[in-house]
Amino acid sequence: MTLISRCSRYISWFRPDYRIPAITNLPVGALRARGVLALALDVDHTLAPSRSRQLTPAVIAYCRQLRAAGFTLVIASNARSDLRPLAATLHARLVPASTWRRKPFASYYRQVIAAAGYPPERIAMVGNHPVNDVLGAKAAGLVTVKIARP
Repeated sequence: MTLISRCSRYISWFRPDYRIPAITNLPVGALRARGVLALALDVDHTLAPSRSRQLTPAVIAYCRQLRAAGFTLVIASNARSDLRPLAATLHARLVPASTWRRKPFASYYRQVIAAAGYPPERIAMVGNHPVNDVLGAKAAGLVTVKIARP
């Protein structure tokens, strides 16, 4: 195996399955075609601006549409603040991070999978971070959707 092919193999772990400009541009049809039933959603730079817990009315309405379409929503964030109010607003399940259990580690993604209630290939991780949201989720077997970071 050449150095270039070896590097390409490792670089592919950082390539998301889908790239989108914003949460409201999710490729719902493509995700459904792949059998995705649950969406694990990051908070910072995905559902809300960095360090903000304020969701826009458009994001709230879009998440309600996703739930009405049958998707299970799971908040999967490394944010240190209390995300219970945000999860309640979206009627989403919450997997809080801790010092020892956080993205991109396998122990965190096992909790996401358990919270979603589906096998990993039926869950899409939606976030903006190439390591926490793409690499970690791919290693756990999830479909990955990367949001362009502003």
